[in-house]
Amino acid sequence: MTGHVIVRKDCTVILNNVNITAGAHTQLSPYNGGNVGTAPLSIQDNATCTVLLAAESDNYLTGASDISLMLNSAGLSVENTINATSGEKHLASVIIDSVSGVEQANWGRLEVLGKTQSAAIGGSINRASGNITINGGIIKATAGSWSTALGDGDSERSRADYSTWSCVGGDDKVKDTCQPASIIINDGNIWAEGKDAAPAIGTSDELSGDKDGGNGSGVKNRVWNGQTITINGGTTICVGGGPSNASYTSMKLSRVPRP
Repeated sequence: MTGHVIVRKDCTVILNNVNITAGAHTQLSPYNGGNVGTAPLSIQDNATCTVLLAAESDNYLTGASDISLMLNSAGLSVENTINATSGEKHLASVIIDSVSGVEQANWGRLEVLGKTQSAAIGGSINRASGNITINGGIIKATAGSWSTALGDGDSERSRADYSTWSCVGGDDKVKDTCQPASIIINDGNIWAEGKDAAPAIGTSDELSGDKDGGNGSGVKNRVWNGQTITINGGTTICVGGGPSNASYTSMKLSRVPRP
């Protein structure tokens, strides 16, 4: 199906053979008033959403791609923004896990695909990621171009003003004002694939650039508060962006328990 699920309050969502591709729906940006794309599952404000994968289910979240309108989106968006006018900050969180009591051999699968310059799970284009925690399940996260699988979307200075960055607050010379986010993997079988010089987990390939000189495509003089990345357990395969990762894109994770 084509559509969007938008979460602004703490909740639990169970995915049971769900397949959602983001459509053309847009929202007013919380940070500069322009239109931004909406992911098929978008965690917003300061909400914490627990996403549970039903036993033996196969679930798919696919972002939208329309770079001409800056409407590209992550597959699963986790907000980390500041309102350029009020200064109000939002830091959302997602917790992904298997339904309780399910053996590893029967874990549900979640395949998440970010579109152009958008993470699979985390930030859409020009947007930073909130908190991501994975406690179980089989997850394949594939980024859109120049983005991370788990983490931030890519910066795109050539098609929008710098103020569209979710954490800059309207001026490309202002230090980053987003709240530091965390990415924690406690368990699960995870395939994380970044694209085009971006890492599998973390932030995008270019955080700074020269607006007037034309060198670099990032946000000028941007200072990043950073992320905390912690892997405590499970099996995580990370593939950084680059030409060599093309041979991995057809991989499908099975439900065979890890050693």
